[in-house]
Amino acid sequence: MKYDTILERLNSYIVPGDWPPSIFLLPENAMRDIYDCIVGNRLRHCIELGTGHGATSCVMAAALEEVGDGRIVTIDKTLHLPVNANVLKDHTGIGDNLEFVVEPLGYNWYMADLIAKQTLNGVCEPIFDFCLLDGAHEFEPDALAFFLVSKILKPGGWVVLDDINFSLRSMSFWRETHGHLSDRELDSCQIGIVYDYAVKQHPDFADFRITENGRVGWARKTFLESQVTEKHNGDDASVTLTNRESAIQTFSELTDRKQQEGAATKSGRTVSGKPSARGLKKLRIHVLYEHSESLHPHGCSHIRLLLPLTHPLNADTFSLTRGTTYAGADVLIVERMWRPKDISLALAEDLVRRVRRNGVCLIYSIDDDLLDLKLDEAGRKNFTTEQLMAVRYFIREADGIIVTTDRLKDRLALLNRRVFVVPNALDERLWRNRSLSEGSANVARRKVIGYMGTYTHDADLMMILQALREAIRKHPDIELQLIGGVADPAVIQAFNGLPLRILDTGGNFEYPAFARWMAHNVFWDVALAPLEDNAFTRCKSDIKFLDYSALGIAGIYSAVPAYEQTVRHLETGYLVNNDTQNWVEAIERLTIDDSLRQRLGRNAREYVFSTRTLEHRAGDWRNVILSIAGQQNTPPLTDSVDDLVTEIARNV
Repeated sequence: MKYDTILERLNSYIVPGDWPPSIFLLPENAMRDIYDCIVGNRLRHCIELGTGHGATSCVMAAALEEVGDGRIVTIDKTLHLPVNANVLKDHTGIGDNLEFVVEPLGYNWYMADLIAKQTLNGVCEPIFDFCLLDGAHEFEPDALAFFLVSKILKPGGWVVLDDINFSLRSMSFWRETHGHLSDRELDSCQIGIVYDYAVKQHPDFADFRITENGRVGWARKTFLESQVTEKHNGDDASVTLTNRESAIQTFSELTDRKQQEGAATKSGRTVSGKPSARGLKKLRIHVLYEHSESLHPHGCSHIRLLLPLTHPLNADTFSLTRGTTYAGADVLIVERMWRPKDISLALAEDLVRRVRRNGVCLIYSIDDDLLDLKLDEAGRKNFTTEQLMAVRYFIREADGIIVTTDRLKDRLALLNRRVFVVPNALDERLWRNRSLSEGSANVARRKVIGYMGTYTHDADLMMILQALREAIRKHPDIELQLIGGVADPAVIQAFNGLPLRILDTGGNFEYPAFARWMAHNVFWDVALAPLEDNAFTRCKSDIKFLDYSALGIAGIYSAVPAYEQTVRHLETGYLVNNDTQNWVEAIERLTIDDSLRQRLGRNAREYVFSTRTLEHRAGDWRNVILSIAGQQNTPPLTDSVDDLVTEIARNV
């Protein structure tokens, strides 16, 4: 059955009553990936651990029907009512290739019995080609589940883990279902731990990749030497892997080899010799991202690394894994502080020693001039001297550094000569469905002015407080909306008396989900981007301009380097000097002049989607990383005396 057909039939099912609100527990793109994997690889025997309401089970059954043969068994502890796999099976017309098992003890007991049945002379004969693990979402049962799966999964078979970026506390009803658990159990991404420490470190698995913006983890069981000799083209020619590196090539790589040989045969050429395994493999990249206390990647991590490196345009070049702990790869990318709570110089030195010992290319990614934060600056209180020593060490030791702006490159060039500028770009897939802002199009209702910021921007917001007071006094039909947080509660108190509404993002705290929430919920007339002018901010980038512009919102931006290099005054935005009178004039003009406001929003959006999205810029990351990785073994450059004197003087 075609994917569109099964999806249409599932969507036609009307849930009796009001529970569940949706039968779909996986995103549509994830279900499509699973369907394509089964059909594209001609897989025939699938197992699903955690059935839920059964929608994904039916999608997998439809894929097997398309293949023409096969069976899926799906196991759950509960028969969900009123909708479950059997109900949807009957509704969609899926045949007998779907078997739904209710096992009150859970899928691990089911697999234990199955392994016992498949074991002969102490060896378990694997029977499955594909496994979807989407059940308990807890470390203990699901770590065991993976190891049991590894025994019954055939070489070349895929295992997929859903919700590797999910924490139990993120559920609205966590108190009722998991309130007895510890904070660590509630706040950790437990399936992410399984993926990082069980799946990716298992010697029999490879081809790791993460999809759905960090939600779904994939891995493939490798072929041993005795399992990868195969006949093809009707003769006795075979592909035999002899050394350890070749022995861990996956079936997909062998398929590539066969296709190359087939093309060569058709063209009259012969293929002699064995291509190197490295020549067939993607470059394996592991990202150590900076994270929150709940171990979720920061927004910058997604924008600067995770989204660009997993973009479809880079899919043929990179195989990405990510986490908070070191894992083997060809390239290791360390972001900013990496481990903000406990980073130290000793920890940084230990990581670099491991990287050098393993011959891995080390890239450091940073988007702020953290080294120029002065002791008396508000932003400095978030960073200790020990943390900044670790940052300085990573900068010096890296084989290459990726930054956001030319000014930041010039600053860090005193510590490392190999600094590369890759400007920010948005993933168009997060913003594409957004139409032009309703706020910009509606000229009759009350005007909404918005600000989006993080805990490090209190001073920027306070800088325009008086301007906002004056503008609203003259135009009382203005409403203020704020997204984000402030470090000092006094900042919010300072807005008392103003028509301020703080928007609730509904738990969409990771950037991909947050961006989608913005696209569907934020309809401002004017967006504000105040930024102080000092040594630290002069190295900042224009990310607020990109976010606002992707929404089609006219923005007012401080006339500082971060925005002066991008924003065209009165064409794609409004640049303003940092004084109260100029801010008042800018706010008034864009509030009153509907034509100008709408034109700025349209132009800004057109600029971003024509030049600053990953469909246009994903190659920037590819080119820089390949450049750094290709030259990683060059001797380190010794700093000149002048460079060292300048560096010391900057920090006295």
